[in-house]
Amino acid sequence: MVMTFHVASPNPVTHRKATLVVTPYVEPPKRAHTHQEPTTTVVFPIEELVPETTRHLELRTALPLTLRNAFGDRATVGSDQFVYYHPQRPSDCCAPDVFVRLGQKQAHFDTWKVWERGRLT
Repeated sequence: MVMTFHVASPNPVTHRKATLVVTPYVEPPKRAHTHQEPTTTVVFPIEELVPETTRHLELRTALPLTLRNAFGDRATVGSDQFVYYHPQRPSDCCAPDVFVRLGQKQAHFDTWKVWERGRLT
């Protein structure tokens, strides 16, 4: 639709004709609902920087070595590694100075996930 109107002004120089073009609003076409749940990746950190004293470091190093020698292949010994308790909540964890899993041969691992490796008793 086109509308023409005059803009009145006391000054004859600014008295002019204006044109206004009005177009009706057209609703955009609706798209099919394609909402998808975002995929989230659960991150399980393997380290955290925590300061420790020299004495603590010595004990934390000696105890796992002593336990590995004592148990041999009859247990897995971990030291200062995260133990995760739930596959969807990385915040449910602890990092004990040492832990032992009896009945499982010693293996190398970054973290202990109880749903993969079993509970620590």
